[in-house]
Amino acid sequence: MTGYICTKAVTLGATKYTPGQNIPADAVLPSRVRALTKQGFIAPQAEAPALPPVGAQERPDAPAPIVIPLTRDGAVYEVVTPYETLLAVTSNLQLNADEVVTAIKTMTDDTALILLHALDARKTVKDAAEARAAKLEKEREEAEQQGGNQGGT
Repeated sequence: MTGYICTKAVTLGATKYTPGQNIPADAVLPSRVRALTKQGFIAPQAEAPALPPVGAQERPDAPAPIVIPLTRDGAVYEVVTPYETLLAVTSNLQLNADEVVTAIKTMTDDTALILLHALDARKTVKDAAEARAAKLEKEREEAEQQGGNQGGT
């Protein structure tokens, strides 16, 4: 992780950050990353795609991830989007609202949900994407808690 971008004014340790400033990864406690991201104080910086080793053959049919800038609350978030995710989002944007809501119910790709929420102006689609993301987050937290509980006595 290269760090974070400040999206709302926040003080971490003794350092004050304003929207748009870069925040080093070590300035944010790992236990606070999820909460600060969820509350909209920070956003992960897009990492540069890793370069293949010298002499490695790249698959010509696998396009590199695409960085999509999204603006919210006066800040710009860079969403690194795999090509397949972009295709899925584009396909869903062409459907009627009921069809998209039905498709969202089975989605597990957080990036696709973020993009649908940001790019689709229909309230029903935005609400469905937000609800699905919240459900996935809750499922992950429960899985982490169960995994942590199994390790102790």
